[in-house]
Amino acid sequence: MNTSTGRVLRALLDYSLLRSRTEEQPVWEKEIEAGFELTFLNKSDDPYTITGMYFPQFYYVCREWISQKIKMYEAADQEFKGAFIGGLGFSAAVSTKDAYTLLYPHYTAALLAEVPPDTHNNFGIIRHIACYYLWDMESLESPSLTNLLITTSSINHVKKLIDFLWQQDRYLEQYTDDERNKIKSKVVNLWKFTIDHRREEEIAEHIIVLTGYFDSLDETNSKLLLYSTPFAKHYNSFSNILETLNRLKDTGPPIIIAEALESLEFKNHLYDEQQKIIIMLVEWLFENKQPETGESICNKLSFYGHDFLRSTYYKYKRPN
Repeated sequence: MNTSTGRVLRALLDYSLLRSRTEEQPVWEKEIEAGFELTFLNKSDDPYTITGMYFPQFYYVCREWISQKIKMYEAADQEFKGAFIGGLGFSAAVSTKDAYTLLYPHYTAALLAEVPPDTHNNFGIIRHIACYYLWDMESLESPSLTNLLITTSSINHVKKLIDFLWQQDRYLEQYTDDERNKIKSKVVNLWKFTIDHRREEEIAEHIIVLTGYFDSLDETNSKLLLYSTPFAKHYNSFSNILETLNRLKDTGPPIIIAEALESLEFKNHLYDEQQKIIIMLVEWLFENKQPETGESICNKLSFYGHDFLRSTYYKYKRPN
């Protein structure tokens, strides 16, 4: 981006895009192509980075040329492969099957750490893989990229996938009910697949953020929730569990709320907003035929030095 060659190549692409918009059709002049070809002959990594960063634009103005180049990259030196993958992480995923198929070998190489993916720029190519999964171009079955990412990549990369999906729930309202339900189902299936194949506690805790996709505590959601709840030991995951239980407490069997609360640790400092939700949940337990668990939570919190449930305990305390 900051080399003279890179700036010239970007200018050539911008010129092609301007002409394409003016003439309302893709325009890729032979002189422009020759300029790019010269940089390949000079063994510069700039054209690799540029074609990665602006792949959707190249795919529009010169689909045949860029397709040939990306196939050629498969046999390139690691330095050039890395430049292309690094650039590709800055681009948007292209929602066509042909583009997905074209890029598949490069995504695979990155996930197998031949060219380690950079996740600093808006999740890099992990964002692409997540989009392909949500767009039904990918499945969870081997040899899909999603499967490869979850089963073989580092904990950090799996967490990045989870974080990207978590950020998407804010956009659900723009979809139809059928589309929204489909996306939620795919995320829930990915959660189940992830904890079936990755048993690290760090992932079990981190994936709790996806509870935003839960509409109810049905059998599947309850199992996922109860699996991860004991690992909710830090502020974000602990708060997320409490908020989810409070939001969904009337959508499933009361015993699920009871079991989830029983499995939580209360050793750490509890913030005011956390205390308020715990009070609401414990009162709900007493009022929904779960007095044993309600009393147990009160006693556990008292043992760890928290006394904010004292009045709740005496309000609902059963006579001896």
